[in-house]
Amino acid sequence: RAGIRDAAARSVTLRRCRTGFNLQWGIFAQAVEELRIEQCEAHHSARERGIFVTGSADHPVLQGNLVHHNYESGIQITADAKQGGDGVVAGAWIGGNVLFENGAGGSAAIALDGVIDSTVQNSLLYENHGAGIRLYRLVGETPPSGNAVVNNTVWNAADGRCS
Repeated sequence: RAGIRDAAARSVTLRRCRTGFNLQWGIFAQAVEELRIEQCEAHHSARERGIFVTGSADHPVLQGNLVHHNYESGIQITADAKQGGDGVVAGAWIGGNVLFENGAGGSAAIALDGVIDSTVQNSLLYENHGAGIRLYRLVGETPPSGNAVVNNTVWNAADGRCS
């Protein structure tokens, strides 16, 4: 179901990888502490997300990635306690990414559930069909707080959502 799957690990770096035409996810990381996903391409996930980080692991870094043509989110971080941890992701850094043509099935180009004290910076989002950048609480233990969303360019497709 995933091009790359990593679970319950520590200090993992995925760099310059390419994954596409997967059933569920391009890159799936569950409860991975000190995760870095850099300069990767994740595209054409048929059912869900290009890059999906779940399970409350703190300090993920997602930078310089190209994420496109995924059915739901391009990049999603979900602080789901049922997937491991305390239900909160803190200290995420998401920057310098390019996301386009994601979200035909809903969600957002960048979706952050239960994420606190994190930064989304210097990314280009265009022609996405869901929302651009969405911070919310669905399964996370806390609503978003202390986050900085700065210097991003968001240009949704005509059928995109504003929230």
